[in-house]
Amino acid sequence: MTELNDRRRAMIWGALVADAATMGLHWIYDQSRIRKVAPDTPEFHTPNAADYAGVPAYFAHPTRVSGDQSQYGEQMLVMLRSLAENGSYDRRAYQDTFRAHFGYGGPYVGYIDRPTRDTLDTIARLERDAVQAARAIDPNIDDETHNIMVTKVAANVTRFSGDALKQEITDAVVQTHDAKYIDYAMQIAAVFLKAQDYPGADDVQLPAISKLPPLIARHHDADDLGDMAADAVRVTNNADVAVNYADFATETLLQTLHTGKIPDMTADDPEVATALSRATTRTGDTTGTVTADIGLSCYLRFGVPSVAHNLMTANSFVDAIRTNIYAGGDNCGRAIFLGAVLGAVHGIDGDKGIPQIWIDTLAQRDDIAAMIDKVVV
Repeated sequence: MTELNDRRRAMIWGALVADAATMGLHWIYDQSRIRKVAPDTPEFHTPNAADYAGVPAYFAHPTRVSGDQSQYGEQMLVMLRSLAENGSYDRRAYQDTFRAHFGYGGPYVGYIDRPTRDTLDTIARLERDAVQAARAIDPNIDDETHNIMVTKVAANVTRFSGDALKQEITDAVVQTHDAKYIDYAMQIAAVFLKAQDYPGADDVQLPAISKLPPLIARHHDADDLGDMAADAVRVTNNADVAVNYADFATETLLQTLHTGKIPDMTADDPEVATALSRATTRTGDTTGTVTADIGLSCYLRFGVPSVAHNLMTANSFVDAIRTNIYAGGDNCGRAIFLGAVLGAVHGIDGDKGIPQIWIDTLAQRDDIAAMIDKVVV
């Protein structure tokens, strides 16, 4: 159990360290430019607009500094925080934490990718629709009372369920109104709950799997882990293809946790299996060459095979992360999955593990450590 828990911790650290180490050279689509600006130690490179000038690239992180996470790492931290605060995975709690972090008034300041933007927009639309539907429950209720009841319900419906939700709403109502309004408030809650479809975008890019390492580290022994992973993916990426790639990533991370070894890069889904084979059969080529040939952009069908090839050939955590950085393109999107696997395999420090000095470089190191202590129990 001690060894398993060490791997669980290292899986989370590995993913976040890999993302932060890569962030400064994220989305440069010219591999030779990356080699030129960071010929020896590309990790934790300070973001610099000049590095992106004159080549195919997108400078997405002008406000970030060395040690910060990219938006991928921030998405993973949302899952880690939700698990730490709630003890286990709960979709409504995760979704609420996601919105609170990335949405209006949230603490996150930085690049917002399309699935995140679309997810936030859909959450807002579903809530507006629910508010409008709730107004039709009882036209005789005055507007002021109705608005107060909606506010009380909205504050609790994303955080509680079942009997706990009923109790929270009851307590909130009787603080300011007669108990006769409890039933009205519960009817509003029913409308809100009915409207809570998956808000995720129809999107098949790498943000889909960025939340998986802490979820798997927490629920590695759950019989319904696959269902939980698919559920979490659909919160931001509501697409069957995204779920299929997440199934592969989940199984890979789970096997790595339980064995301490990198498993075979095989998948049950035919589309995922074909994409993987395009990379894993090229044993004589470098990961950089394979990635450039397959595709450097953010799609799962490009990024996941690149990681698979890297895992087949990497000698250590550091070696693999540097290889991924030099491969260019959406290297941060690939880094989460790559770093999670290799963190679980090689652990922290030693000849092949996550350098402790890299962990110490993380801007949010102390907060991450505290959350990991709550999740890995």
